[in-house]
Amino acid sequence: MAGLFMQRQQTVQALASQAAAIELYGLPADELESYRDRVMAVTPQRLQAVARKHLRPDRLQIVISGDAAKVSQDLSEIGQVRRFDAAGRPKPIS
Repeated sequence: MAGLFMQRQQTVQALASQAAAIELYGLPADELESYRDRVMAVTPQRLQAVARKHLRPDRLQIVISGDAAKVSQDLSEIGQVRRFDAAGRPKPIS
């Protein structure tokens, strides 16, 4: 993440976008300068602790976009398959 952050700041437009986001979300003025250091300070242990606190494996969902006729059968062997149309409305599995 830290490396990508620096690559994304290489144009005037990208910097202007970041400055606008800082203003919009009320972030500290030094957000761009301190972001990379804060990301690099995250330890694997801290990341795992946060994941354990906020991610609930019993409620995880996987979203797959594609031709349902080609993938539904294989996916049903893994777990429950539900189909939705482009507007997010449930569709029956045929």
